[in-house]
Amino acid sequence: MKIKHALNTAALAITLAFAGAAHAGNGTADTYTSDSNFAGFLTDAGGKSINDKPSASANIQVNVYEMVNEQDANQSYLAFCFEPNVAKDAYIYTPHYSATTAWVSDKVRALYESSYKDTIGNANQQFSFQLALWELQADDGDLAQTATGKQYFSQTSNGLFIDSRVNDAAHMLSEAAKITTPSGMYQYTVFTAENSQTLIAATVAAVPEADTWAMLGAGLGLVGFMARRKSKKSEQFAA
Repeated sequence: MKIKHALNTAALAITLAFAGAAHAGNGTADTYTSDSNFAGFLTDAGGKSINDKPSASANIQVNVYEMVNEQDANQSYLAFCFEPNVAKDAYIYTPHYSATTAWVSDKVRALYESSYKDTIGNANQQFSFQLALWELQADDGDLAQTATGKQYFSQTSNGLFIDSRVNDAAHMLSEAAKITTPSGMYQYTVFTAENSQTLIAATVAAVPEADTWAMLGAGLGLVGFMARRKSKKSEQFAA
């Protein structure tokens, strides 16, 4: 009976450990406050941005947002604008954890998997990443001027963009296009607020920690032990 009790206890511990890893910090009542950090400004006389009114130039200011959980100040995310044609008019946001492909397309996931890590602590890369993200989310995926493009930028005679940050964004789009099936290395949180733009953040997908794997191994070992013990008893009675 003691061994059976230990087996049940181990199984329960394994279940709780995996559930905790999957849902840590995902409180349904969470709210987040946004604090913006300036990443850069671009003026391109021959370009156009998605949210510009018809004009002779593209004027783009990029802010990256730190989203802080009001219930747990240690939980924060680096977030990018997900709707370039919507003004940001809110400070308090509601999180949608583990966003599905209905929220975050495979193309956007590919962009994160190929380029997001390079944006950490780098304002120029954050600027480029935001341009690429807007392009995939709200335009045709091409930063050069096209018949259908809502966003485009000036190029030199050899096909390069005049602003190096746009060249970096184009490179990010090219690298993302090489990923046809995202690996799932990130989990995505989408932040929404009434009458305001949506924001998106990525975190490394949770994996079981070392102690969780240890408990799993112990639990499986107990299962195997009990199976062998039961088998030996059956053989004794059969004899």
